[in-house]
Amino acid sequence: LMGEILPEIVEILRRLDDRCRKEHPGLSLIRDNRIHMADLSIYLDRDARGRGIGAKLYRCLEEMLARRDFHNLYGVVTGENLPSIRFHERMGYVRMGTLVQTGYKLGRWHDVVWLGKRLRPAEDPGKPPVLAGCTDADAEIMARFSD
Repeated sequence: LMGEILPEIVEILRRLDDRCRKEHPGLSLIRDNRIHMADLSIYLDRDARGRGIGAKLYRCLEEMLARRDFHNLYGVVTGENLPSIRFHERMGYVRMGTLVQTGYKLGRWHDVVWLGKRLRPAEDPGKPPVLAGCTDADAEIMARFSD
């Protein structure tokens, strides 16, 4: 199944990168090159849950983002979504805080839990993160997770 999902993600990233370059030459998908973080969100169909697909996808994305010099990753989850909170904790994310009644969906307010994971030790980042099209190294990383 990962062999089917990852090429779709790569295609979405490629299209976004191509469109961005054509329509806005010189525009970076990162607004501020001092920010070395990403907020990850994936949504799986109920039938795909509990089969390790989310964990594989997160590990793949984490490795790709670490290679691109990202420093921190975050998961932002509604407080009632205990399965997602537990998933992030199993993946090495720690609770950073809770924003009380911050998210409004389905007709009511929800607390929002921020979970974070550091990808690399604190040091001078040197250069801004790279968010460009899929590279050969990305393809190698994805191949390892596509079984």
